[in-house]
This record gives sequence, structure tokens and C-alpha cells, in this order.
Amino acid sequence: MKYAFTPPSGWSRSPFPPPQRGVYLRAPIPAPSPESASILLFEAVAPAGTLEEQLVTLAKQGCDGVKIAKSGKPAAVKTRSFAASAMSMVVEVPTEKKPREELRVFVLVQTDGDRLPVAFIGGARSLPVHQKAFDDLLGSIGDLVLEPTFYTRWVE
Repeated sequence: MKYAFTPPSGWSRSPFPPPQRGVYLRAPIPAPSPESASILLFEAVAPAGTLEEQLVTLAKQGCDGVKIAKSGKPAAVKTRSFAASAMSMVVEVPTEKKPREELRVFVLVQTDGDRLPVAFIGGARSLPVHQKAFDDLLGSIGDLVLEPTFYTRWVE
């Protein structure tokens, strides 16, 4: 990823399995539970339409295969360096017994050249438990700044 962020304290962190690119963060709560949650930071995408239009498209794609029970409207969100838009959806995920209610919050961050998709996915009662962690993560997103001599030390 070419953007910096600060993961929530205590959350586990792992890369997406290849060929996908991104970072998977998991709350320190045993799953499955109504309080369990994950945050997904995807590889940046090229702009397509307005920020809100692209967010709605990405959110619908992120809910493919599940029943959308409620859908919010895009709203502005702030990060450390960039403007962003977010929308939430309550979905019903099919299971062997009865459908499980899940909350999904999609955020699209407008950077200088591309857009960074972020998703919060959790149980029905997860967002109040993890709201501060999610807000802090979003607020920490900024440009990745590397020490100027980082690459030259490996070339010499």
C-alpha cells in the first residue's frame, strides 16, 4: 500500500491472500459474535465518477450475494490528509439456520490521484464497541512517507 495508517491497538493485522492486495484487521473479540468486527483496507482504485457515485457502486459490490436490509446515504468523513465519504448498510447473511444480521460501513478516501476503499464489517452490535477504533484508523490515513535514503541504501 502506498498510504500510511495506524491500526487500532490490539487488532490483529495480516495481508490479503494473493492475488488480492490490501490489509485485513481483526478486532480482539472471539468470533462469531455480535461484537466481532474486521476492517479491510483495499488497494487504491482509479477514480470513476464522483466520490459518492463510486462509493455507492463499491458498497453494492461489497454486498453482492447478501440481502440488503437497510442502506444509508453517503456522508463526508475526514482523514488526516484527505477527504472521504462513507455509507453504512445492514445486510442479512445467509447461514445454515437463520440469516445473520451484519453491519457494513464502506468508506472511499479521495487522495491526490486515486481512491482508497476501506470497509468495516461486523456483527449487529459491533460498531458502538469499535467506533473509536474505526474513527481513529480513518483519521490516521495519510501519505506514506519514506526516508529519502531508504532505497539508495539497498542499491549501494
